[in-house]
Amino acid sequence: MIKTDFHLHTTLSNDAPGTMDDMVRQAIALGLDTIAITDHADFNPLDPTAGYYVADKAWQQTLDARRRFGDQITIRHGVELGEPHLFPDDVRPIMNYPLDIVIGSVHFMHRYGVHSNLFDVYSPAEGIEMFFDFTLDMAAHANIDVLAHLDYFDRYTTQRNYPPYRPDDFKKQIQTILQTIIDRKIALEVNLSGFRSQADRSFPHPQVLQWYRQMGGRLLSISSDAHQPDQMGKNFDRAEKMLLDLDFTEYHTFENRIPQPRPLSIL
Repeated sequence: MIKTDFHLHTTLSNDAPGTMDDMVRQAIALGLDTIAITDHADFNPLDPTAGYYVADKAWQQTLDARRRFGDQITIRHGVELGEPHLFPDDVRPIMNYPLDIVIGSVHFMHRYGVHSNLFDVYSPAEGIEMFFDFTLDMAAHANIDVLAHLDYFDRYTTQRNYPPYRPDDFKKQIQTILQTIIDRKIALEVNLSGFRSQADRSFPHPQVLQWYRQMGGRLLSISSDAHQPDQMGKNFDRAEKMLLDLDFTEYHTFENRIPQPRPLSIL
């Protein structure tokens, strides 16, 4: 049974209404034993979230929460970096803090946000190909521990009632990304926020997870990507069953940026 959640946001992310205390108290109520707070740090000047993250404030928030709740739950300190390979000067000061987990995400590609105007300008196939190109570049060059929510664009393509996304249509790009993170020992995130969308699945698609397993990928990070307390801990049982059916036997948490294996079990 999964008792961890390693991708969580607080009010230090501009799209999250839950305070640190709200998130930690909910985690304790759910019976979780370890969590990681990973607020957004974005840098693209066209991204409305750029400049919102303050590394020292985030670190002090974690320290304060550890003092208040450390006898009830383990709180890891992390960050979710948006396109970190493109903004090394902005990322460098954040990396000076004692981080347990660094998540890499593609949210914004030059002038186009995956969540906003990408599919206003590009067809689904063009936008998805661009997303995978950006993701490969990040996977190949960024100093990250976890690749976040691969193929989460499907949250927005389903909203537009586009034809269903088929991983087979982008197999070469996807498998190149998977091989890159396997070679660089970057974990693949099983992001459960997709179950809260019309996509009704994990990000990435189970087919992608199957390829990852077949290619020798073993490092997995499982998360709710919760932006408010009531999103935490949802669909972990579904995720665990899916991963066991795909012959995965463990997933990983992180401490001092080192993966820590934990067993998967439906018991």
